[in-house]
Amino acid sequence: MDSSRLVGLLTSQATGRRIRTASWVYNLLVIDINTTVRRHPRVTYLDEPPEINIGQAMSQEYMVFTSNSAIVSKSADMFIFTQAQQSALLKNTKSRIFFVSVPDGQVVYTAPLDFVILQLMTNEKYGDVSAVGYRSGEQQVVMLARVTRNMVEDRKVVDWIYNP
Repeated sequence: MDSSRLVGLLTSQATGRRIRTASWVYNLLVIDINTTVRRHPRVTYLDEPPEINIGQAMSQEYMVFTSNSAIVSKSADMFIFTQAQQSALLKNTKSRIFFVSVPDGQVVYTAPLDFVILQLMTNEKYGDVSAVGYRSGEQQVVMLARVTRNMVEDRKVVDWIYNP
């Protein structure tokens, strides 16, 4: 949540419960909150939120969202979240990070990581994205990327910094 909105993933309540054969579909939900009248805030959202094309087979077959998410809104409007990557054993599961453009829901960048992210953090002033997680048996704070806007090409850019 930033100053006037909530951003998150939306899935159908029927998938995985009533419709067992349907693939998981993830939508980008943006809820705008107008607090001009504090006692009666106005909440608006799109009736048909854009679909996020994750492109991972495991994401379509299983609900693998890990509840780690962050927003960068000052330099470039971006929603960042993680999912579990596929692995043979559950104890070897690592995180995969996704950078999704707001409000169109396009995946700008995705990358596998060599650890499980416990928490994502962003720096609004510079667009830095950091994570806390266990790497090599120790809990570490790791700088992952910097989100910026390329004014010449008029697009959002993820400068990937993390190198395991």
